[in-house]
Amino acid sequence: MSHEAAVLELLTGAPLKRRGGLHPRLRAPPGAASSSTPPERDAGTSASRHQPITSLASLHRGILGVSFLRWRRPVTPPFGAEIIEGVAAVLGDTGRGLTGSEIGQRLAEALVTDTDPGITKRHRVYNALVTRQNHDKAGNCVVAFITAAMKPVRFRDDPAQRSYLQDGLNEVLVYAGLRVNDDGRVAKLRAGKATTLTEAQQRAGTIRTELRRRSTHPEVVRYCTDELLAKNNFHATLEATKSIPNRLRALSGLTTDGADLIHHTLAPASGPRVAINGCRTKTDRDEQSGFSNLVIGLLGLYRNPTAHDPRLIRTVSDDELLEALTTISMVHRRLDDATVATPRATTPTTS
Repeated sequence: MSHEAAVLELLTGAPLKRRGGLHPRLRAPPGAASSSTPPERDAGTSASRHQPITSLASLHRGILGVSFLRWRRPVTPPFGAEIIEGVAAVLGDTGRGLTGSEIGQRLAEALVTDTDPGITKRHRVYNALVTRQNHDKAGNCVVAFITAAMKPVRFRDDPAQRSYLQDGLNEVLVYAGLRVNDDGRVAKLRAGKATTLTEAQQRAGTIRTELRRRSTHPEVVRYCTDELLAKNNFHATLEATKSIPNRLRALSGLTTDGADLIHHTLAPASGPRVAINGCRTKTDRDEQSGFSNLVIGLLGLYRNPTAHDPRLIRTVSDDELLEALTTISMVHRRLDDATVATPRATTPTTS
């Protein structure tokens, strides 16, 4: 047997055809019945699968073919224009999105031509991705761009920005049945794509998404956005609670704090400077008193403990955070419609 034949038998484990028939070790023993019937093939297999390998060259071609099929990147179906537009809006956001130079670098990394580098960022990203997707007739370029943009190492100095972008992308990709994982890769959602706004908001699974669904007052979100992006529930409740006395000081012109501020601005006995109703009837005064007590309770429940207790020994769950922010939001909505009394002028004494 030649060296080439020995290598083929070693690699394939299949008998090699020779001019004199099978290799002597593989011939049937004397007296054994021979059959000219070819071996039966499995259903759905091709005849070429059973063709003998006659050279190292054919073996090499076969290995290359199998390797190519095995490692070829799966084709992602094209995304709808609204999905690409949403992705471009998040990553091209003026405030917290990628910079112009970062967009160019990430497009190049994803092998996407930067077709319009001189226009606004979100339109630049959209045009580049749509052009490449139309050419490929596949959405792989969109996935590649997101993956390049969301590599965790790129946000080591600003994890809050990554949290913002990840949440924003997931709110868009949920309509395609996808999400960006913490490792920056795009993965399929087991439950598939969302078809309604409510379903999408629930699937996105972020505190910020839920707060938007609840129409949380913008004053609450303004005070604790950074803490929400950092996923720091402990300090998010603290900062959100601070928004109430700050708003009361702005409405009343007083500079005090705590229970003293609440007493002089909301308590009905003091002739409230900030009244949520007319305070004419007993029912009105009871409501005003209850509102005043609620605000004092919120400050005692959330602001004072979180201001003094270490974060390590006091945890705030997502559910508790949502409940606290929803209650604080209700307080701000009542203050939106409150009547602010003009401070009475002090009559100067005469000698």
